[in-house]
Amino acid sequence: MPPENPPEASAGETLYGWGANEELLVEALYPYPDEVLITTKVGVVPPEPPREAALCGRPEVLRDQVEQALRRLRVDRLDLLQLHRIDPEVPPADQVGTLGELQADGKIGHIGLSEVTAAELDQARQLVDVAGVIASAALRLSDDQRSRLNAARPRV
Repeated sequence: MPPENPPEASAGETLYGWGANEELLVEALYPYPDEVLITTKVGVVPPEPPREAALCGRPEVLRDQVEQALRRLRVDRLDLLQLHRIDPEVPPADQVGTLGELQADGKIGHIGLSEVTAAELDQARQLVDVAGVIASAALRLSDDQRSRLNAARPRV
C-alpha cells in the first residue's frame, strides 16, 4: 500500500513504492545483465486523502514519469513501458500519442497497455504498435474480457 500523502511525492513518482521499486532494482541488478529487460509503468499519481492514488494520463505527467524512471533506473531507454490504465479525463489518443512520441525519441522501446477495452486497444493500435496488454485474470471470462483477448491477438 502506498504511503499516506508523502510530503516529497511528485507527479513523476510511480505507484509501486512511488519510485522505491525502481531504486531497489538498480541496487540489486545494476549494471544490468544483457538478458534483463527494463520495464515500468506510468499513469498513476500519489495519494491525496481520502484516495490512495489516482489515474493521470496528462501528457506532461506521463513525460515526467518516464524521465524520472529513466533517471532512477539509470538507463537511456525503457525496454517496455506500460500505461497503468486509460485515464477517463484525458483523451486516449493524447495518452497513447505521448507514449508514441517518447518511443520516437528513443526513450521507450515498446509500449504496453493495462486493462483496456477492445475499442481502446483498437484506437491505440491506430497510433502505435502495442507490444503487450495486461488484463485481470479470471477463471470465467465475461464477453468484454473475451473481446479484449481476441483484440489483443497479433495481426497477420
